[in-house]
Amino acid sequence: MKVDAVFFDLDNTLYDYERAFRLAALQSFTELWKEGNITGEAASAEQWFRRFKSCCDRFWGEYENGQLSRSAYQKKRFLHSLKECGLLSVSRDTLSFEQLLRHYISSYCVLFAGMDGLLQALKDHQILTGIITNGEEVLQKKKIKALSLDDWISSETVFISDTMPLKKPDPKIFSLVQKQSGCKHPLYVGDTWELDILPAQKAGWEAIWMTTQNEKTENALHAAFSICQLHKLLISYIE
Repeated sequence: MKVDAVFFDLDNTLYDYERAFRLAALQSFTELWKEGNITGEAASAEQWFRRFKSCCDRFWGEYENGQLSRSAYQKKRFLHSLKECGLLSVSRDTLSFEQLLRHYISSYCVLFAGMDGLLQALKDHQILTGIITNGEEVLQKKKIKALSLDDWISSETVFISDTMPLKKPDPKIFSLVQKQSGCKHPLYVGDTWELDILPAQKAGWEAIWMTTQNEKTENALHAAFSICQLHKLLISYIE
């Protein structure tokens, strides 16, 4: 089926979020350490980050199911990571770290190689292009600006869960976006099967799974393992 709109997830779909997150976290930690806001036995930033990333993953479920608020989740992952490295935050407050993290992360956002050409191709074909992303409005907009995505995507077709009554993986968010954007045959590109692809398909959208997992997934219409492959798949949908 020929599609008339293509929407993308943001993090780890248009750019390497894990890289940007890691570099921003390391810079934030190093700055706080040098200022004396983190004390304890000497630990390298890399050692700390391994514990921090582990804590992010370990406590994520508690945030997702509502056991922890966003701020409580952020505080828990940071303080636990310090404790596991024999370190301590002088103020026991994570606000400084989170502010630095938000400040630096957009500076490390770089589109995946070839993504600019793909977006330009969609623009040249006059295909409605947008973004559907979970996350905080201010932070997500900073990333979008840093990536210069407004060269190809209108702010009117950027949908951020923080400003909506729904968030992924609720399929209704896709139905709401389709209604508000006026498209008839939309397609969604995302990197997470459960969060992006399944709900998009349940809402009646076409979907392409951006993944490094070179394996077949039940009911997957398409999977792309590179930007080049994604480009070819999208062209097949719009021409």
